[in-house]
Amino acid sequence: MFRFFRRAAKAAPRRDLLAYAIASSPGLEPSVALGSGAAYPHLAERCLRHNPVAFRCVTMIARAVASVPFYLQTAKRQELTDHPALTLLAHPSPQVSTRAFFETLAIHLVLDGNGFIDPLGPPGLPPQELHLLRPDRVSIRAGSQGLPIYRVTRGARTEELSPDPLDARLPLIHLRRGGVGADGAGGIGRGQGDGEAALSAIAAHDLAGQWNAALLENGARPSLALIYEPKDGSPASLSEEQFQRLKTELHTLHSGAAKAGSVMLLDGGLTAKELSLSPKDMDWLAGRRQAALDIATAFGVPAQLVGIPDAQTYANMEQARLSFWEDSVLPLARLIADGLSEHLLSRFEPGLRLSLDEDAIPALASQRLATYEKLSHADFLTDAEKRAAVGYARLP
Repeated sequence: MFRFFRRAAKAAPRRDLLAYAIASSPGLEPSVALGSGAAYPHLAERCLRHNPVAFRCVTMIARAVASVPFYLQTAKRQELTDHPALTLLAHPSPQVSTRAFFETLAIHLVLDGNGFIDPLGPPGLPPQELHLLRPDRVSIRAGSQGLPIYRVTRGARTEELSPDPLDARLPLIHLRRGGVGADGAGGIGRGQGDGEAALSAIAAHDLAGQWNAALLENGARPSLALIYEPKDGSPASLSEEQFQRLKTELHTLHSGAAKAGSVMLLDGGLTAKELSLSPKDMDWLAGRRQAALDIATAFGVPAQLVGIPDAQTYANMEQARLSFWEDSVLPLARLIADGLSEHLLSRFEPGLRLSLDEDAIPALASQRLATYEKLSHADFLTDAEKRAAVGYARLP
């Protein structure tokens, strides 16, 4: 069960981000292309299947976001513990669990900057199921009245969804992180994720890994150079047949890690000369480490949490974990809470809000205790002001 419930005496904490509302955008010309999200499969392939640092960063953020407890409030800040909206969020669909739903939504937002939710239910009634759409399956263009038109591909079927001009409610729930393609803070363009910013560092990291693998396949260095020194009466060079036979024998009998240390038999005036790479050529490890640092930076994950050697940016793991939550996890969780409040909960009744229960997050415990300690010594504040400072409601 997704954790939405907590003590009702506490008021909603202050939000640091505005809701990313998708509303009408006057002034747009008809049929303006606003993005297709075609890059998402490439981003997912590079970040989640091939690069371990990017995979670790993305999954850390997604799992952390899915673990954040939310709670539901009315417009008067009264907490609700039993509501159809809570039931829907606790069971989005029969096929997907709550945690998997929010982890996947967070991955879409981290990589592509866009999260598309398809609410299913009878017309005119609150949705009964929530289904995620891959970002590359949805393209957006502006309609004749400035409202977005979504072109959605489901398998072999493609359809266009447009809002009703009378209430301007969108047929899809579109959560978006700000990006260069967005048309203002509340526009209808596509957002931009961290995956695109990390691609160049991922490419460098992958190339360093391929370089290392190639060195290991060759004993970590080009072992020998075979020099042909013709003797008296011998041809000045090897024939094409002799040259090809020599290459074949070297590849089949002496190449690869399994054949390391094998003895080579030379004949016909061949002399073996041992070779080695310079320290500069062998310095692939420094380049790979720098690329890993750049990947972690692009995704907003402290390098020491990813396990990058000698990347102690923070004094200890507690400070690194606190920075990770404050700078990466909580902003994304607030964006999801605000977006669902604006575009999902409003379909149940006006004024419903999702808020984060930050007091229930273990990583923020030290910061919370420090705040309580400071307030306890603030003699110039009343008890009511102290309670308000930490988000608690007034006492009766």
